[in-house]
Amino acid sequence: MMKVLLIDDEELSLEVMEIMLCKLNDIEIVGKYTNPITALEDLEKVQVDVIFLDMEMPGMHGLEFAEKIVEKYSHIEVLFVTAYPQFALEAFEVNAIDYLLKPVSMKRLQKAIKKIEEKLTLYQSREELVDANTSKQDLYASFMSSFRLFDYQNDEVKWRTKKVKEFRCVDYLFYSN
Repeated sequence: MMKVLLIDDEELSLEVMEIMLCKLNDIEIVGKYTNPITALEDLEKVQVDVIFLDMEMPGMHGLEFAEKIVEKYSHIEVLFVTAYPQFALEAFEVNAIDYLLKPVSMKRLQKAIKKIEEKLTLYQSREELVDANTSKQDLYASFMSSFRLFDYQNDEVKWRTKKVKEFRCVDYLFYSN
C-alpha cells in the first residue's frame, strides 16, 4: 500500500487529486494539507512514501519544501502537481520523481504512480538486501546526485564540515571492502 500525502493551497485541487487517487489500487491518502508549513511539522507523525506537492503556495514555495524533504526525509519521494510548467527543471534538481501539470489526466497520473511503485519496489529490495548482508557497524553509500553515506538504520551520516566529508568520502571509497 503506497502512503500518499497531498499538499496544495487550493482545497478544490486537493479534492480532485484525492478522487483520482482513490480510483487507483493500493493507495492510501494519509493526509491533505493546504498549508505546507503545517504539513512539514506533521510529517514526523505519519508514515509517507510520496508527497504530491504544489509549487506556488503561501508560506513556502514547493521547491523550498522539497529541499527540506530531501535533507530530512530522503526516503520520501516528491511528485509535483502544479499549473506552472516553468519550474520543471528546478523540480528535478531537488530529485522529484515526476512533474504533473494541472489539470492532470488519469492516464498521466497512472504513469506517474507506476514510476513511483517501481522505485519503491527497488528501495524495498535494496533494504532487504542490506538487512540480510549487514551488521550494525556497516555503512552504505549513495552516489545519485552527490555522495551520501548512511548507517545501518538508514540515517544519513552528518559531517562537521565539508572538508571532513571530503576526507571521509575518500577513506570510504579506497579503504572499504
